[in-house]
Amino acid sequence: RYWRDWSSDVCSSDLIVEEMPYCAECAHYPTSLERFQCTRVFLQKKMQKDIRYPKDAVMADASGTVEISFRINKSGEMEDIKIERSVFPSIDREARRVVSLLPKLTPGEQRGQKVNVRYKTSLKFELK
Repeated sequence: RYWRDWSSDVCSSDLIVEEMPYCAECAHYPTSLERFQCTRVFLQKKMQKDIRYPKDAVMADASGTVEISFRINKSGEMEDIKIERSVFPSIDREARRVVSLLPKLTPGEQRGQKVNVRYKTSLKFELK
């Protein structure tokens, strides 16, 4: 009936940090860049698995790309989830729900101190 796709343009930060947040599955990589890249892939797969196309959006033939941002706080939890570009009310809610399900990460660090890091990403909802 419908097809869903999840894509991430870039996970970007409000500030440049020495150590970007990363998931436990990526902790074995030796460099910050490798952990960051692994974490992006991990989060993409996790979100793709969890996303459900809202029934009312299917009925309304609504599709598009939701731009969403969220902060990974000093405890590694997702908070302050914001829809930066809306598509359809129930699609926006689904994007927010999927982000809220993401697992706790190892927080970002700057000069040895844990810091908040804001991520921005896109979720593409497309009917076929």
